[in-house]
Amino acid sequence: MERNTARVITTRERIVGELRAMGFAVPDSAANFFWLDCRSAGGGRRVYEALRAEGVLVRFFDSEGLRDGVRVTVGTDDAMDRLLDLMKMLR
Repeated sequence: MERNTARVITTRERIVGELRAMGFAVPDSAANFFWLDCRSAGGGRRVYEALRAEGVLVRFFDSEGLRDGVRVTVGTDDAMDRLLDLMKMLR
């Protein structure tokens, strides 16, 4: 469990850092997921649908009061690299 926790933290920090370097607002997280603010990419629904079409699953919350974005669960390095590649195209 400790090994997997360390992997999740390392992966989360890498992905969040790369998304921030692309210009996305990503609040700090201490969990196995993080919030990706999608306002700069045309909105949460647009990002959710584009990622879903490519087989990358994230959670979109269509609710007032929440910022426009998606919740991303930290997955495998391959899955997270795919997310980064797609977000480069969506920004």
